[in-house]
Amino acid sequence: GTDLSQVRAEFQLSDSRAKVYVDHEETVSGTYIDVSKPRLIVVELDGNKEIYTLQAEIDYGPQFVGQVTLTQGDIILTGRIDSETGVIGFDVTNKEINFSEPFVFDFKVAEGVSLMMDGEVFESGSPLFFTSLSDIKQITLSNTDMQNNFELSLVNDEIKMHINKFNIVINNEEIADQYITIDSENKIIIINILDTLATDFTSLEVVYDIENAETILFNGEPLIIGQKYDFSRTSKLNLIDISGKAETYTIRTNLITEGLILNNFSLKALNGNQYEGEINNITHEIFIDVPVGVSGLNKAVATFTTSGSENEISVYSETQKVISGTTRLNYTTPVTLRLEDGTGLTNIYTVKLRYPAIEGDLNGDGRVDVNDIIYLQKLIYK
Repeated sequence: GTDLSQVRAEFQLSDSRAKVYVDHEETVSGTYIDVSKPRLIVVELDGNKEIYTLQAEIDYGPQFVGQVTLTQGDIILTGRIDSETGVIGFDVTNKEINFSEPFVFDFKVAEGVSLMMDGEVFESGSPLFFTSLSDIKQITLSNTDMQNNFELSLVNDEIKMHINKFNIVINNEEIADQYITIDSENKIIIINILDTLATDFTSLEVVYDIENAETILFNGEPLIIGQKYDFSRTSKLNLIDISGKAETYTIRTNLITEGLILNNFSLKALNGNQYEGEINNITHEIFIDVPVGVSGLNKAVATFTTSGSENEISVYSETQKVISGTTRLNYTTPVTLRLEDGTGLTNIYTVKLRYPAIEGDLNGDGRVDVNDIIYLQKLIYK
């Protein structure tokens, strides 16, 4: 698989009394963790700690070297290689393709790698026929150790896939539209479920209306209206059109309380670095994971979306209105954000930075200094 956001961590400890922490959270073997970015692992026993950094990389197997092209007369099509989905798309928008004539398929692979088609070695520069836009060619790159499968497809960008509707059915009723956010630009679907409706997301029925998608997959399995699926963790929705062009949406399901909520939240620092927020819509806290020594967050810009009301929702920091993608604030200390919709409904969120664990950093501010001693004294004399 290529989704590193939910990977099962399995480990054995030489002493059963030892505890393992992943970014401050105690973790047991078999727990799903997000390894799409580096993680700090701390193993603790009798006050002694060993610290590791965990980083995962995807091995996609044999790959093409340089461009992959299809040529027919004066028409030269350059393939867009998506190693994650295995699709190589050739844009034929506004191109007059003659399907009775072959293309010339040119490519380059690393030494020791062969391209196979229909069980035979296929050489670069050989003719290749496509009978229509829906004709998809299956190829394999192989060496002595691995194989990697690809699909060659002709893509017409005038045909757009679009999600008109994606919803969850609970107690025979669909969730209100105000709790569903479909972000086509960033390919994210956010589903907010009230805690009064359900708290178990492992078996939820889905309904949808998606244009021009020939194949629809949910976590790699066909998505069928009326069937139930596991939405308890971040999921992937793959859309594939008739030409083989693929789009992938990330689906996040949040448990929320009644009222105004933040669907997503991220910070862009002065230096351009982007940091995603982890939102808890029950405690109304937003945690931003940042590295030690991070800079540029004293004048950072937050990007967010809101829901929970049919009216326009405004966000304020004290008396200052916070506009998504525009307003700069100092997030180096906790920031309180107030949501209002003009009808008297309000909600309060607190944005906090979260640093990786450092030996001696007791208050979690990413530094070891006198403030940690003060924090320890407060704990002792509390």
